Amino acid sequence: MLVLLSAASQIVICKTAMLLCLLLLFVIGVYAARELPPYEQAALKTLYASLGGSKWKWNADTTRFGQPWYSSGGLYENPCSNVTGHWWQGIECSCTEPEPGRSFAYGNYYAYGLDIPADTLQCSVTGINLIKKGLVGSLPSALGLLRNLTHLHLSHNKLIGNLALLSELTSLVVLDVSDNSLTGTIPSWLSSPSFQNMHLLNLGKNRFVGAIPPLPLGLKVLTMRVNPLHTTLPSHIGLLTNLYYMNIRTMSLTGTIPSELGALTNIVYTSMRSNMFTGSIPSSLGAWTKVQIFNISLNTNLGGSLPSELGNWKEVRYIGARNCSFVGHVPSTFTQLESLNSIYLANNQFSGPVNFLNPATQPSMENIDLSFNAFR
Repeated sequence: MLVLLSAASQIVICKTAMLLCLLLLFVIGVYAARELPPYEQAALKTLYASLGGSKWKWNADTTRFGQPWYSSGGLYENPCSNVTGHWWQGIECSCTEPEPGRSFAYGNYYAYGLDIPADTLQCSVTGINLIKKGLVGSLPSALGLLRNLTHLHLSHNKLIGNLALLSELTSLVVLDVSDNSLTGTIPSWLSSPSFQNMHLLNLGKNRFVGAIPPLPLGLKVLTMRVNPLHTTLPSHIGLLTNLYYMNIRTMSLTGTIPSELGALTNIVYTSMRSNMFTGSIPSSLGAWTKVQIFNISLNTNLGGSLPSELGNWKEVRYIGARNCSFVGHVPSTFTQLESLNSIYLANNQFSGPVNFLNPATQPSMENIDLSFNAFR
């Protein structure tokens, strides 16, 4: 029997069918199996075995943070699982639908020469965060197999050795290996065009020595604090024009501060304290109109007069220049520093009147230390 439907009924049926199709696609996307290629699985296994994984410190809240690696007898063997609490702690993955002809490299299907099922997503590790997990030893070369890794956080562990093997990780955007016992020189591969999109580099509090090579031009955050480099600060640092945070304190840096640093006009925070700089502060730093924190203290051989151009620092809140060898008058242009909250100039050879501070134009001023100078 032929049943004729009204136009309105036909529209309702079509809309219902469309919603069911969309729901089906959503369910497939949520519950599709997620496969890492075997070489990435091998890289994670080697990383775990090489750095004392059986003694790593895991977060007890597995529902929120995921499972310890290789736990529960393989029950949670998928690092990229999207089932709540089944993913691995410290692992981020990116998963996409399989490309035609690309099914040969994934999971158990590789072993049997089978195609990846239609509901399987091919994944890759894009982030590793193992901060304060108790890693001990040298980074294994297998880490270089994670070619799609963009974020690597390994700070506050007991890593030794150098970073030469990381030259294969050309997708890195963030690299933080601070607070370890890494040695050798700062790797030259950082100057490669493959790493120019890196935004954050934190090598602080290790045992690196030697010259600073050219660094990725895309850097926004640079921290190399507390490394016994015993070298000069190169002028090519001035090429890092995207930089807004620079911490190079306590690095045994010698020589003069390059005038090329004036090109870092996006700088908001900089600490160059506790080094061995000589000469004076370049007047070109007056171009740092966005700077808020400036600390050059404890450079006992850094002297000369403070440049009047520093009065252009309209957003500066903190100036630290104690225990240096500065002389002469502090520029009266400092009265223009309307955001200034703290100024520390103790233990220098300043002289002249204190006409560089004005409560009327500096209402935020709270901390002042001008002791052990010759002000009148």
